[in-house]
Formats: sequence, structure tokens, C-alpha cells
Amino acid sequence: MNEKKLTLSNLKPHKKASVEAIAGGINFQSRLNSMGLYVGCDIVKKSSSTSGPVIVKVCGATVALGNGMAQKITVKVDE
Repeated sequence: MNEKKLTLSNLKPHKKASVEAIAGGINFQSRLNSMGLYVGCDIVKKSSSTSGPVIVKVCGATVALGNGMAQKITVKVDE
């Protein structure tokens, strides 16, 4: 299987991925954890806009993240 790693903001819409890494301090990671986003979780990007919030589906919930936040989340996609 071929894996591709990129940031959440660069993930194509309607693609499923898993969170590989989160770059940020403990407060940032704690905030994401409270939304259900953590290393190893599966997500689906819903938004198709290149600017504005990044909408993802995680653990059955829809979550909106700022673009700056999404750039700090590395995901891996099975190609």
C-alpha cells in the first residue's frame, strides 16, 4: 500500500485520512482532543474551499477548524 502524507488543509475534499501528527503545544493538542481529533483517528474532509474554515467529520461529528490549525495537522492517505 502506498501512503501519502500531507497537511489537513491540503487534503482533497471527501477524502478519508488518519491523523499522523499534530504540531503544537499541549493546549493546542488538548483543544483538538476535546473535538475528537488525535493522532491515529480517522477523519473525512468535507469542505472544498481553499480559504476559510476546514470542515471535517470525525467520530460521527462535524468539526470546523481554522486554516492555520489545519496546517498543523499532518494526515496520511492510502493511495
